Amino acid sequence: MTYPACISKKDTNLSRRIINRTQVNSLRERVREIVFDQLNTGNRSAISGLSTILTDEMIIEDEDFDRLSNLYSDFRESGEPENAMALSTALQERYPDRFDEEYAPEKTFRTPNWQRLYDLGVYPIWTLETEKGRVEIQLDPLSAPFTVSSIDSLTRAGVYDDVVFHRVVKNFVVQGGDFERRDGLGGPDYTLPTEPSFESFERGAVGIASSGTDTEGAQYFIMHQWAPHLDGNYTRFGRVIRGMDVVDRMQVGDRVLKAEIY
Repeated sequence: MTYPACISKKDTNLSRRIINRTQVNSLRERVREIVFDQLNTGNRSAISGLSTILTDEMIIEDEDFDRLSNLYSDFRESGEPENAMALSTALQERYPDRFDEEYAPEKTFRTPNWQRLYDLGVYPIWTLETEKGRVEIQLDPLSAPFTVSSIDSLTRAGVYDDVVFHRVVKNFVVQGGDFERRDGLGGPDYTLPTEPSFESFERGAVGIASSGTDTEGAQYFIMHQWAPHLDGNYTRFGRVIRGMDVVDRMQVGDRVLKAEIY
């Protein structure tokens, strides 16, 4: 390439670097805008998904400490423990010298019914009769006894019956089990410990929704396809053995007519 006499190749390269830097800064500001918009909405699922970004020094600046700290206080005072915990964890990691308050939700852990788990055996089956058809899930009480015990108890109490799938992300997951609010923000009056599995979250894997370590409740999700970034961070308590075609047809608002365990 030839350049006009008044413009050198060095000048052109410098201009390109300036343009690239401008584009990067513009993208960075857009990401920041999205992050804080989501934080301000208080959407629990979105805030949980922001955990990595909230600790990124390229996105979250030193001057953002007060802003995030105030949001954390607001979540605590308004009774949103999952959001408060997510921000507490992020603040501790991003600002270790300025924030040392470890927040723990007031909910207590639910203790498994060990005799009932023994009676269920190694491979109990959880069936979901939905508006789209029947889904059969083989549970894994050896890997996730707290979670399976909770699923069993809630199922036998009938709370999963007539509950909608409130979240469907094509080529990712379908999620349901919010019997309290049915919008993805509800749960039981207890929490479950995170029970990470050696098994991967491949297609058909069933996990329990989480807002951070040891915050699991009643909401469950079924994988459309493999998502290795979930491995080690979420509890995998079962897998679909029949009915993945039903899962693939699921849409937001479809209901579980009847849930049973045998």
